[in-house]
Amino acid sequence: MFVSTLDGARRGRLSPIAAALLAVALPAAPVAGQVTGEVVVEVRSAGDDAPIGNVEITVVGAPVAPVWTGADGRAVLRAVPPGDHQIRVRHLGHTPARLPVEVSNGLTSQLLFRLHPRALVLEGLDVTVEGLPEGAQALVASTLGPETRTVVDAVESIPGITVVRRGGPGSAAVPQIRGSSGDQVLVLVDGVAVNSPLTGEADLSELDLTNVERIVVVPGARAGRYGPRALAGAILIETRSPRATTGQLSVEAGSFGTGVVGGTGALTLPDDDLTLSVGGEWNRSTGDFRYPVPAVRGGGVTTRLNADFRSLSGYLQGLWEGPEGPTLRVRLHSRDAQRGSPGTIVQPSATGVNEQERLGALLQVEDGNARRGWTASLGVDRHDALFADPDPPFGQAYRTETRVRQLEGRGEWHAVVRTVEVGFGADGRWRGLEANTLVEGAPDEIAGGGGWLRGAWRTALPASAALDVSATLRGDVHDLLDGLVASPSVTLLAHRGSTTLEFVVGNSISPPDVSDLFFEEGVLVEANPALAPERVRGEVSVELRQTFAGNGWDAGVGLTAYRADVEGMILWFPDFRFVWSPDNIDVRRRGLEASFDVRAGPLTSLRGDLGLTRVEYAAAVLDGQVVYRPDLTADLAARVDAGGLQWSTRWRYVGARRTSPGTTLNELPGYARLDVALRKEVRWGGVRGSVDLAIDNLLDEPAALLVDYPLPGRALSLRLRAGVAGT
Repeated sequence: MFVSTLDGARRGRLSPIAAALLAVALPAAPVAGQVTGEVVVEVRSAGDDAPIGNVEITVVGAPVAPVWTGADGRAVLRAVPPGDHQIRVRHLGHTPARLPVEVSNGLTSQLLFRLHPRALVLEGLDVTVEGLPEGAQALVASTLGPETRTVVDAVESIPGITVVRRGGPGSAAVPQIRGSSGDQVLVLVDGVAVNSPLTGEADLSELDLTNVERIVVVPGARAGRYGPRALAGAILIETRSPRATTGQLSVEAGSFGTGVVGGTGALTLPDDDLTLSVGGEWNRSTGDFRYPVPAVRGGGVTTRLNADFRSLSGYLQGLWEGPEGPTLRVRLHSRDAQRGSPGTIVQPSATGVNEQERLGALLQVEDGNARRGWTASLGVDRHDALFADPDPPFGQAYRTETRVRQLEGRGEWHAVVRTVEVGFGADGRWRGLEANTLVEGAPDEIAGGGGWLRGAWRTALPASAALDVSATLRGDVHDLLDGLVASPSVTLLAHRGSTTLEFVVGNSISPPDVSDLFFEEGVLVEANPALAPERVRGEVSVELRQTFAGNGWDAGVGLTAYRADVEGMILWFPDFRFVWSPDNIDVRRRGLEASFDVRAGPLTSLRGDLGLTRVEYAAAVLDGQVVYRPDLTADLAARVDAGGLQWSTRWRYVGARRTSPGTTLNELPGYARLDVALRKEVRWGGVRGSVDLAIDNLLDEPAALLVDYPLPGRALSLRLRAGVAGT
């Protein structure tokens, strides 16, 4: 039986390194005296000193909202009343623990928890449950800074991901992983796919960050267990499940006529077994912005019109968590959004519109512990979409209506058998389709599903090292696949002290999209009924990670190399008649990723990443980088948090992109954008809150990730948040 060993420590407020970074990053500002304090909490494993993410941290008996640790095992409890408190931490698979802390006026205290897993010792093996899939990266919403206001901002900050935006606030935003297409990235919200059944792409602009608790990105073959859509990886989004009485209201106003009002509330009933929560957000933007016209399009400066956006979303949830037995969650959610369709800059439309309506319900049940457990979910969704333009600049008026009904279920089970962790799961989905652009005879429903088996075990190596081995085999059937398709993957993870080396090899598959196979043929487009699925065979990824620690600072570096060639990537090309149709083209996809993060003291951090991605046509006639896949991306972010003030800056670079296959004609040059933000924590009696001021694209750099789809220039936003928390 394990007994938790807990270490607690307090340190100074700001190290010399942190002070230097603060002075250099942004102008100095006077800091008023504070009547509340902060507690920086770090949670690590007592076995290998690894940070533990997604740990719930609460202040017992104080009106302070709970927080969750990020991937680095850190979180900050803000606006803690002065005095003696008990800090409680809870995490699945580990023994809950408490530590005392004394909070002084305006000062910052730090606690370090070292937790043992809640498990038995079996033949010398300490058995634990991984909080994340191998190689995954996680963001916890409660730890995000003021520069992150949307799901798009959060996802775009993760190395290896490029988000393709087609304009300003509210415009479509589709993620790509390591040079993939948008339809090769599976996005699951509480286990239910939000990818369009027609295009296969997921629009992250449809998701509200106020409703998100954690975002997990699983790149490459590691994501094979989640289904055939995860050819390049999966993005797993978990919504909030409050377990205490809380309430929060936020109001935001900014450039381009942006306005956002949102709020959440939760009520825990007296027996503490049932928590009811509700939330919603109203969002609008005129969207119009000035931009420079490229010289190839005639030059000059003009205004992007008909780019307005507005949406209304909400949810209602019940969470039952008894002292023994399963945890049950029932959730209802809806969203109604409308945006203009401004078209390209050479064919702008003042009358195009796009309307999206979603309504769904989710039932989740889970039970168990680190040694044995299971989870199951069932989601039902309805999605209606309208694209229309009564007076387009080119061609005839159109009105495209799509109706989708979706039923999706997932189940998983895991257990520890002697020295081996085993698990299996299954998922299935059914989609009913109605669209006036589908050809006669096209399917009005599509179904698919699969199952997976996984085994994992640890082997001791010389010199106090260890090797973790895991293998997963998934099989899929789908109406757009031919027979049963198997996707195996193997992960080897060697670690010694603060050094880890990971090797991954595996296969994955993605069926054609409905829009590629069954659209209505018309002028300048033609179907390809022989379209085959996309496949990745023998993807290889090698990652080296190293962590360092010193007196008041710690750091980590990582280097990843991968090869993930795609057999038959579905791409659209015109023929000699300039008629466009989809075709399967082999693509070579490989790259390098380097990242680092440094924390000088508890409140100062610097992180960065660099990605070099070669995504090239295998066909000689189309030699060179695939259209619009940037070959080089870089990201650098810094944050300083002291005395209730948080400064953050972020610089992101996107390299050159090709505009057409087989040529570098009119290649788009690389561009860089600098964002800065400031957060001031405030408190009014029992209400705590913050004031966020953010400037996107501070240097007003003109940019367009896609030709003819410009991005907005400098934008200012101001957000006020206020909340109350119970025990």
